Amino acid sequence: DPDGNPLQTEFGLSVYKDHQMVYLQEMPERAPAGQLPRSIEIILDNDLVDACKPGDRVMITGIYRALASKATGTTRGMFRTVMIGNHVRMITHDVGE
Repeated sequence: DPDGNPLQTEFGLSVYKDHQMVYLQEMPERAPAGQLPRSIEIILDNDLVDACKPGDRVMITGIYRALASKATGTTRGMFRTVMIGNHVRMITHDVGE
């Protein structure tokens, strides 16, 4: 913890939740000519974990957020942007299928 006390797991009192970070990439055929497809980091929790696998074409609805860095306790005006997923809709599976 912040005070330097050792942390121990209380096995009978712990609550666990599913958490997954995925990267969503723009469809290559929709990317501007001559540019690489853009991507965004998405956080999925609970029932949305494992809703898609690499190569699936999905539409994800969520909240776009800027997160401040907690590593140093201060900010320098640079924020990491992520999307917190609320819904995952499958468009198609792997392109090869």
